[in-house]
Amino acid sequence: MDFQGFKQELKEYLKVKKLETFTKNQVWTLEKKYLEYLIKTIGKCERCGRIDRLTIDHIIPKLLLAQLGVDIEREFDEENLQLYCYACNQYKNYRLDFAIPKTKELLLKYINKL
Repeated sequence: MDFQGFKQELKEYLKVKKLETFTKNQVWTLEKKYLEYLIKTIGKCERCGRIDRLTIDHIIPKLLLAQLGVDIEREFDEENLQLYCYACNQYKNYRLDFAIPKTKELLLKYINKL
């Protein structure tokens, strides 16, 4: 099953169970499926172009999201994810990178949720 189909199936499951958020395991599985999807569609690091050791990078780091009050264990936002190789992901670490055009937009989105 592809990422979009899997995500839709989980959303329907939430409706049936009358739940508002994903479980921790469902978020982890969504991120794993999204990584597979990005590898198939993009196939290289969005920063340096490498094709090996690809990982998910959070444009707005999870640590900062937690400080903003976002329940990072139950919220899945694919807009906040990008495909980076392991080296670029480690280099960026827990910092905001305003060279990425989406950074400011996403940060404002999360701040407006407060």
